[in-house]
Amino acid sequence: MEMNIQILIREQLESVDRWTLNLVDGIPGSFWKINPPTIDTNLNWQIGHILVSKYFHAIACINGPMPELNQNLPISEYMSLYNVGSQSNTHLEIKPNKERLLYDLNLINQLAIRFINDLSEENLNLKTELPNPVAETKYDSLMWTFKHQMWHNGQIALLKKLLKDQNNGI
Repeated sequence: MEMNIQILIREQLESVDRWTLNLVDGIPGSFWKINPPTIDTNLNWQIGHILVSKYFHAIACINGPMPELNQNLPISEYMSLYNVGSQSNTHLEIKPNKERLLYDLNLINQLAIRFINDLSEENLNLKTELPNPVAETKYDSLMWTFKHQMWHNGQIALLKKLLKDQNNGI
């Protein structure tokens, strides 16, 4: 079976997205901003971080920044709330709720898939449109996207277990 690289990348991104959504399914929004005592993170930060990481690695590094996205979602604000080095337990009053984050993550997921579908195989070997600390080429940036999200899925799975244990089930 022959498969081109765009199909492989798209299928990996779609698979990891389904996994993320399955993990958070059924966890009420009231639990999303809780940091269990044993881990310094929460579901709100995890999903927000996946969103900004995917925007950066699968959209901005592939096609360049998209300031027009701010018309549909506050990507600049999200970058300050969820970027590397941000704190999960700060600015809770202004962080979006579960429904808004999942809606915006879905928008980012759709854009990423659209851009991958439009990307030629030759363009995968080009340097990223923005300097990227973990990738030199567009291919590397896209590959990092689903690997990074899977790593956060592990953290989400741990959070889910801790929240269940702490609250006698969810």
